[in-house]
Amino acid sequence: MARLISIVLCLVLVGCGSKKEDDKADRKGKAAAPAVADPAALFTGKAPALPDEIAKARLGGAKADVLKAVGAESGYVPSKVQKDVTYDLKFDAKTEKLEEISVKADTNLEPILTKQWGAPVKNDARESYWFAPETGLRAWLPKYGRNETVTFTRYEPIAKGLGGPGFDLAFAAGKPLFGATLDELKAAWGATLCDFDDEAPRMKEAFEENAKDSIASLRDVKRELAVCRELPRTVETGTPGRDKIRIGVDARAFAIRMVFPVSGSPELRQQLVSELDAKFGKAVEVKWEKNVQRGYFDPAAKLQAIASIGEQSVVLEVGPYLSVAELLGGDKPGLSIETASMIGGTFEQIQKEDPTHFRQSGELAALIYPPTEFSAFQTDIGLHRFANAKKTHQYTVVLHDNHRPGAGDEVLALLKQKYGDPKPSKAHKSTETDQYWDFAKLGRKVQARRVSEQWQLTYSK
Repeated sequence: MARLISIVLCLVLVGCGSKKEDDKADRKGKAAAPAVADPAALFTGKAPALPDEIAKARLGGAKADVLKAVGAESGYVPSKVQKDVTYDLKFDAKTEKLEEISVKADTNLEPILTKQWGAPVKNDARESYWFAPETGLRAWLPKYGRNETVTFTRYEPIAKGLGGPGFDLAFAAGKPLFGATLDELKAAWGATLCDFDDEAPRMKEAFEENAKDSIASLRDVKRELAVCRELPRTVETGTPGRDKIRIGVDARAFAIRMVFPVSGSPELRQQLVSELDAKFGKAVEVKWEKNVQRGYFDPAAKLQAIASIGEQSVVLEVGPYLSVAELLGGDKPGLSIETASMIGGTFEQIQKEDPTHFRQSGELAALIYPPTEFSAFQTDIGLHRFANAKKTHQYTVVLHDNHRPGAGDEVLALLKQKYGDPKPSKAHKSTETDQYWDFAKLGRKVQARRVSEQWQLTYSK
């Protein structure tokens, strides 16, 4: 009997001893799953910010550094403080840099984030976005996550990409842009011009052929260079879009085009308009059919920024411009840019007088100047001479209304201001939609035709 009691006591003691051993093993092994289920506690501040326990994961950082910083072995990181919450770290397949951080919770996150960060911007897929321009961080609820996943990425705020008030572009600071040749652009922008090796040789060949023979037209030649960006803009996801440096017929850059996706969001569209107003100043708005353009102008710097406001994007084009008033005005008998030999001189003389803007194409030649207001094309002033002649006898320019109400009347007023009232053309009969006038003063004859929202002006002696 005593022996039986001893065995029982021994078994009890051994059992107690085993439980203590197990408790020690639990404490030394992996921590127990968190018991708290309050995802709202993860999100603080009035703008998107990473939860504290994953904040050391630096977006854009190398994979090894990121995993070390958060104490993880892979991109799947369970929360240590919240039940049913995990973090998904997405690394670029090529560079292995951290692209996205997703927080997954077993609850609808939209009301939580809206309460914390304010009303979101919604795209046409009804995905919600929040932005923190001060830190360059954005958060959104991707459709596939059913509002239970919020994804954080870096993005490029307008203030960072374009810079503060004025027409200087922050991303182009210290680099040649407007007026630069293809080779000058490559030397300064380097690998950022991500299609240069494909497009530049084609353009150079086309320019050389056109210089020899005007039949080798540049009309159908692609004259753009892509600028690859590191970060997306607004609601852009996936690979960031490319800006475009536009190359003129004079083989020099004359504008840059940027796209800001809005994906059908009226709130984001208005927000962008407000930011562009803050950047460039008061706008001149032009509307036609379903199109809206807002033009910003700096007469002193002779720069314009034209924003085309669409349902899916805001397209911004910035570059030099030559105002119609400046072109038609001045104290010279013809256009303000007229050289001494433009009427009655040779191409060689005109080139010496204005080498920057002169361009020859076979037997033809022109002076190439920046676009006028709202125009997307350079101002081409054609120099004309008779067949087999060496000297010019006239030059021409076409000015477009560019959908601006009253723009055509402005041209007529400027011509009258300089040359007085015109006379009806003797060579051409006017109609209601096709009108001809003759101006004569200051030793110049100006034949003016107004048709299809444009003015065709011919200057001669």
